[in-house]
Amino acid sequence: MGSRREESGIIGLGGLGHMGVKLSTPWRKYALFTTSASKVEDGRRLGADLVILSKSAAQMAEHAQSFDLIIDTSPQRTTSPLFRLVEARRAMVQVGAPEHPLSIAVFL
Repeated sequence: MGSRREESGIIGLGGLGHMGVKLSTPWRKYALFTTSASKVEDGRRLGADLVILSKSAAQMAEHAQSFDLIIDTSPQRTTSPLFRLVEARRAMVQVGAPEHPLSIAVFL
């Protein structure tokens, strides 16, 4: 791998998200998305380069189309607004097991 650092995001700081942040590699810059302000310091302590409150419209808008990969570990969210964070022709991966079928809007 070269010295280029890629921007990636991990959504959720539960079991899967916790491991995602801890296992992130040095050549990828990771942001953690959380709905809880109380988890900001936990995310930084675990090694996230950036912690973004996903309930903050301003923070989410600031990072629109900034990520080449987002790993969504949370089963309890509407994914459509998160697509705005991913650059064109990049990937968002859902690894959390949702209780109900995901609803994805075609037009964002």
